[in-house]
Amino acid sequence: MDILEFRKNHLKSILLLEDEIPVSRMYYNVLTSAGFNVFNAHDVKSAINKLQNQKIDLAIIDLLLPVSSGVELLTYINTNSIKIITVVLTNVFENGEYNAGVLESDYYLEKSDYTPVQILSKILEILK
Repeated sequence: MDILEFRKNHLKSILLLEDEIPVSRMYYNVLTSAGFNVFNAHDVKSAINKLQNQKIDLAIIDLLLPVSSGVELLTYINTNSIKIITVVLTNVFENGEYNAGVLESDYYLEKSDYTPVQILSKILEILK
């Protein structure tokens, strides 16, 4: 097996659910530069589609979306027993609207507490 085949077989795939395009691009650039295969989704429907059609190792989920909520994606993942790591990345915790128990997520991070590079470090730590 050559290095490209090895990398393809061991490349971790991340689903990024983020509706704000500039923020999505920023995280996409940081994650892909670290060697991750990133699938962007800007709404829950496209995120579910990617989950059904791609091998995803980890999902980064924003909660506040214009049409629906990232909670819907978490519910879909948990209801269908999809075996992926979930990371909620949002600022909604500032308002106290959600807590980890309600979300049924593996991890949650407040956007305002981390730079994109720090988010990358957390993701690398989680995937060890």
